[in-house]
Formats: sequence, structure tokens, C-alpha cells
Amino acid sequence: MKLDYVSLLRVMRDLHAIPPGQPPDFNGKKRFKQYLRTIFEYDRKVCKLPLLLAMNPIGKDHVTALLDAYLAMDGDGIGARATAEAAARLADVPGDFKVGLVVCDDLMGGGTNRYFYEFGFRFGRAIDGTRLQKAPSQWIKDFWLQGVLWSSEAPTELAVWEAILMAAHRVAYTRQFGPSRTLREMLAQERQVMALAGCSGPTLDAEDIAYTRDVLMPHLDAEDMRTCMECLFGDAAARSLGFTPQGLSTWAGLALALHDARPNQADAPNAGMTPRFHSEHHRRGVGDLRRSAWLALTFTHVSGNKRWSQFGNEGVAWRRGSAWSVWDCCRYRPCRHKNPSCGPPSRGIPMRSSPWHSARIASPWHRPATTGR
Repeated sequence: MKLDYVSLLRVMRDLHAIPPGQPPDFNGKKRFKQYLRTIFEYDRKVCKLPLLLAMNPIGKDHVTALLDAYLAMDGDGIGARATAEAAARLADVPGDFKVGLVVCDDLMGGGTNRYFYEFGFRFGRAIDGTRLQKAPSQWIKDFWLQGVLWSSEAPTELAVWEAILMAAHRVAYTRQFGPSRTLREMLAQERQVMALAGCSGPTLDAEDIAYTRDVLMPHLDAEDMRTCMECLFGDAAARSLGFTPQGLSTWAGLALALHDARPNQADAPNAGMTPRFHSEHHRRGVGDLRRSAWLALTFTHVSGNKRWSQFGNEGVAWRRGSAWSVWDCCRYRPCRHKNPSCGPPSRGIPMRSSPWHSARIASPWHRPATTGR
């Protein structure tokens, strides 16, 4: 992949040097008119800097301060080095792109919803690898990769690296596998992209990861944007867009994808969507079904007419040496997922647990099982 970095931070800062003015005339719209002249060449009817369409042309002082911070740390130099790194990694991938950084004002930009923009940047038509095999349109003469920086986040060198590398690896992924349509495919895409880009976040604790996995299971084949955004970005995104909250933390789906992409965290090719055991205390891979199943069957005990495993705060029901079904139990009753049939009838008492091991199988079925004996 041939990548050519274009310095845009200074261009955006020069636009912010023009006073925006106050309504209703906004200083004669001087900044906005210069913004349009910067993006378009009217005599040729060409959009020469399409990435700047994502910026807020009347951004306030916080955007100016952010641009100053990135320029002080030589953000364009960092972006150029990240672009060279991406080009070296993806040398065998066909394509010729210009690359740039753009600041999106999700903090105070009235028309910028962070989650809607994120979905478009990650899964929109702009990163459709099949479209990139065609020639650019008559209005745009080059293909562009967009490294997105957010006004709500502190300026760091890592943010620049991740923005450039994710954009490049995302296009390479869609060229190989095509655009992601279902939630399952979106999780697989972002798992690989974030892992290859070396992303450090988002992250969740082990209990929240397990809960997120259970919530996402029934929706893995969903294709509608609403369900996918609710599952990928959590309740904060759902509320901001008028969708239905699923009881998920912010960035829950992406955190699950990144968790399953990390070394010694996932062994299966679709780890975020594959039923498996989970062990935190031993730092083992979560895809080793046979070893975990053997441990579960070895250390279960008979209680009344049920056989329950005693691993941590989770449980697995078994029927004489073979898996009967699985259920996700909680530390205390009643069930945190508001499921009255979840787990054994412990009457609000914590489960007995082993201090050295925990096990879990993610399952689309959320109910206990009995042995019938």
C-alpha cells in the first residue's frame, strides 16, 4: 500500500486564526468562506481536501488549544512516521492513498455526535474495500485515509499513532474480507484492526466483559445500524441517539473485541463470539475448552438433585460427564440481569467459591440446568 501523508494540522490551525465572530453574521462568515475555499477548487469543481469536511469550521477556543498542543508535539511529524510504519506493514496490499489527521469536535460541536461519527468512520462506505478498487469520483481525485482525533480527548502521541494505524489496517481488512455487515463481522473487524494498531483501550473489568459477551450473543447476526451501535458503543451512545439501552458500559462491544484480541486472551478465530471458558486467576487463554471442561467436571460436587461447579462466582451445570447446558450466574441473588431463573436458589447468599480458579461459558441461553437425578 502506497501512503502519502498530507499535513493538515497547520491548515486547520490557520483557519482557527480567523475570528469566528458572533451570531447572526459571524464576522461576515470570513472563517467559513475561507474554510470552503480551502476544501474546494471551484474553478476545477474538485474537493481537494475532503477530510476537512469532518472538522467544525466554527470551533471554539478548546479546538484551537488542542491544535496548538498537537503542533507543539509535532503532530504532523508523528503522523508522517506512523504513515511510513503503516506503509511498510502493508506493502503487499494494493492501493494508493493520501493520509491526513483531522480534529472532530465532539466536545462542543453541536452537529457532531461522537458515536454516529465513530460508526461511520469504522464501518461506513468510506472504508469499503470493494469501492476502493474503483477510480475516485469526478469530484475527488484521490483516495484518502482519515486519522481522527477527538476534541474531548487529551492530545497524545499515542492518539496520533492509533488514528493512522487503525485507518490503514481497516482499509486493508475490508479489501481482504469485504465490508462488515453484521455485528459479528464488525466485532471481528475491530478486533483485528485494534490489535494490529496496538490500541490500549477501551477496557473493562473481567465481570463486565463476561456480562457484555452474554448481552451481545443474541444480536450477533443483527445488521441494522441501531442494534449494532447499541451493542458496540453501549448505553451512552443509545441514549444520545434515542435508541434502547442494553445495560452496557460505554464502548462495551469494542472493549470486548479488544479484550479477545490480546495475547493469551483468545484462542479462537472468532473469540468474541465463540462459547468458551474464562479464567482470570491463571492468566490462561479463554479458548481452551477441553482443559477447562476437565477441571469443571473434576471439581463439581453433588448438591441435592443438581451438580454445580464451585469455580469463582460463575457456574456450569453438568450431566454425568457431559455438558448439559450453561448458565451465567451472579455473585449475589437476585440476578444482576433481572433473570429470576438465573443460577441455583441461593436466596441472596453468595455462591461458594474456590480462591484459585473461575470458569465461565458464554451462552445465548440464560438458564440453569439440572441432571434429572
